[in-house]
Amino acid sequence: NGISIGPETAMIKKVIIPFGLVLLLIGLSRGIEVTAAPLLDQYDVPLGGVQ
Repeated sequence: NGISIGPETAMIKKVIIPFGLVLLLIGLSRGIEVTAAPLLDQYDVPLGGVQ
């Protein structure tokens, strides 16, 4: 076939998929912070006592 899924590919997937999910979650949380911060500032909502 030319496409061989060996143990190396399985190992790479085991490493990359969780890593990608972690990066995605970090990116989402950062994005939510960035977009929500100005909105929350309008209503003076304390964010966990920061500042």
